Amino acid sequence: GMRHGVEWLAALPMGDVPLPAPPGWVIAAFYVSLCLAVFNLKSASARLLSRMAFLLALAALLILPYRSAIAQKTSADELRLTLLSVGAGQCAVIEPPRHRITMIDAGSLSLADPVRRCVGPFLRQRGITSIDTIFVTHADTDHYGSVGEIAEAYDTHEVLTAAPFEKEVGRNFIGQAFLQALRAADCPPRKVLPGQTVPLGGDAIVEVLWPPAKSAELSTNDQSLVLRLTYGKRRILFTGDIQAAAMTALLQHPDQLQADVLIAPHHGSSEPITAAFVKAVGAKTILASNDRSLTQKQVRFEGMTGGVPVLRTNAVGAVTVRIDGDGVVKVETMLPPKAGQK
Repeated sequence: GMRHGVEWLAALPMGDVPLPAPPGWVIAAFYVSLCLAVFNLKSASARLLSRMAFLLALAALLILPYRSAIAQKTSADELRLTLLSVGAGQCAVIEPPRHRITMIDAGSLSLADPVRRCVGPFLRQRGITSIDTIFVTHADTDHYGSVGEIAEAYDTHEVLTAAPFEKEVGRNFIGQAFLQALRAADCPPRKVLPGQTVPLGGDAIVEVLWPPAKSAELSTNDQSLVLRLTYGKRRILFTGDIQAAAMTALLQHPDQLQADVLIAPHHGSSEPITAAFVKAVGAKTILASNDRSLTQKQVRFEGMTGGVPVLRTNAVGAVTVRIDGDGVVKVETMLPPKAGQK
């Protein structure tokens, strides 16, 4: 009954407030003061003090979560990337040093209400109450469907997209509603072009590699933003849903593609040029956001990576990549990977 009641209340306007959990010492102090308050102490002053302590602990329990600094869990020199398990869609959260939180895509075609069921709980667990920047790779609902809701709820400062995005997404009712939601949140989409960089703080930057300003002849997938996140000497490449045409063009400058971790193109789907593209990137780990069942193109992708392990969210759940100040890369999965994927 309580769980259903909470879900009903959260559905009310302004009923779901993104707050981190309070510190453990506040919870402990609350229960200790609660025990003291119910004891029948002999002294009137002792009873008054115990009840005041309870009220102070209760106030701390209610007020401190609004101070997001209490839950900054990333160390001063560590960058974290988490690819969430949202089914048929994609959502990646970047936590750089100094905590300029960035998100790349947010949407799902198979998970009902991904914000309340997946994205929101993760952000709350990480103590994240605001998102500085959201990159939207392209105009497919499984990549942008939840961005408007997140931008409004998490006080997002900017939403960055490729040059063709606004025209493409405005072709249907869902896209028009999305653009309206962004304007209501006072962060209409801003275009970024190849060659631009977006600093995230703490020496972390995002480089825009693709698509060019004039790309109307390309498919929506091939218009995806291709981004390279750099922290120290380590790099993570995000490829959206690019397919053969975009890969072919990007391979003209293979040095720009090199990365330690690759977020697989088109949810880990194969193209005739996939093997050459993966080889040019040279990643040691490949991540892919997937629904429960794989397509034949996704199955074929596994044999085109040159032995590089592919961690798919449908098999291992959310995947977190951690890069410390010394450049050590650690990959953690929610579920144990199968043999050969470590």
